[in-house]
Amino acid sequence: MRKIIFWSVCSLIIISVAVISAIGFVCSDAANRIPPLSENFTITAHTGCEKTPENSLESIVKGIASGANVVEFDIRFLEDGTPVLCHDEDEKSYSSVTASAALALLAQYSCKVNLDLKETSHLENLAYFVELYDLGDRCFFTGVSADMVDDVKEKAPEIPYYLNIKVPLTKKHNLAYAKKLGSQALDAGAIGVNLNYKGVTKENVSVWKDMGLLVSVYTLNRAMDINLALYKGVDNITTLKPSLAKKIIGKL
Repeated sequence: MRKIIFWSVCSLIIISVAVISAIGFVCSDAANRIPPLSENFTITAHTGCEKTPENSLESIVKGIASGANVVEFDIRFLEDGTPVLCHDEDEKSYSSVTASAALALLAQYSCKVNLDLKETSHLENLAYFVELYDLGDRCFFTGVSADMVDDVKEKAPEIPYYLNIKVPLTKKHNLAYAKKLGSQALDAGAIGVNLNYKGVTKENVSVWKDMGLLVSVYTLNRAMDINLALYKGVDNITTLKPSLAKKIIGKL
């Protein structure tokens, strides 16, 4: 019985070492083949980055300190139209951080600002504060689905945005489908596409970039995923671990 347990443990150790080695090989192989990063490549610090509270001023400061080029937070609106930092509908009345406070803080820095829209009901009020703090050339929207485009164009026409798209895993290698999504983004007036990193391939990224679109992916928190996204040629990665992404890029 002891021999069986001993050999079982040994087998598990061997398998674990093999898996770790394989992951390391994939990461190093991808890193060795990563093309030059795009001229405007950015790292976005996802709200709650580096284990800070989500949608907090602390998260913003930590993201900037980590070396990220962009900081991201979620936007919703109270009943009186006040824009607040909040992800879920049922939590917005409890939000203690206004977009005005966040933008006033960011006016002291030079990073870009990703305003991840969860709704557009009073978007003109958010646009007002962006203009008030002279951040028009540094802010952009994500979270914009096709049904939100008209509101964005009408209420915040000066702020650029990415179109959020979904690529089913069964269609990630379908370049005709990629081109269709790219055409939708262009027709919507978007500067790029924003999607889950699992939906990107080197080929569909190339399709979108050839169409003049930026490609932003979320949310990558493992070294292997970051390396692979860089290998595929994306223009932005959004991560909860911007310091890790910065370290990886620093070694290229």
